[in-house]
Amino acid sequence: MAKNALDAEIRSRIDSFLTDISAFVKQSALASVQEALAGDSAPARRGRTRSASHGRPRKAGGRLRRSGADLEKLFNVLLGHVRKNPGQRLEEIGKALRKDTSILKRPVAKLVASKQLRMAGQKRGARYTIGRAKAARKASRKATRRTAKRRAKRAA
Repeated sequence: MAKNALDAEIRSRIDSFLTDISAFVKQSALASVQEALAGDSAPARRGRTRSASHGRPRKAGGRLRRSGADLEKLFNVLLGHVRKNPGQRLEEIGKALRKDTSILKRPVAKLVASKQLRMAGQKRGARYTIGRAKAARKASRKATRRTAKRRAKRAA
């Protein structure tokens, strides 16, 4: 009989403990909901909202939009560095300029497309040199050919 009385006492204390705990959880949840609805506290922000290098907000998708002035400045810095150090790879240029290669990829590609830089090699092994002289010679040859064609047409 003593054992049944002890079991009953333990059971009643466990039940009262569970009742108290559930009351506390309900109060806490209710307070959180009321606080959120009242707008007392702003929700916590996740992730970085500003770029570490430029201090400007990033667009959706995490891409950084650079202004034309920023790109022009980067073009000039790149061209100046390659003029002084021809034949370097992008990683070496990035280390020297203290810029991440992901920031330099697009400007270098644009400079190669405009023939201001010349690329020898492929992918990571590509080495960059100044390409303006070659592009200027090529343009000059084209102009000379056009002029010769025009003169031939006039003479005929």
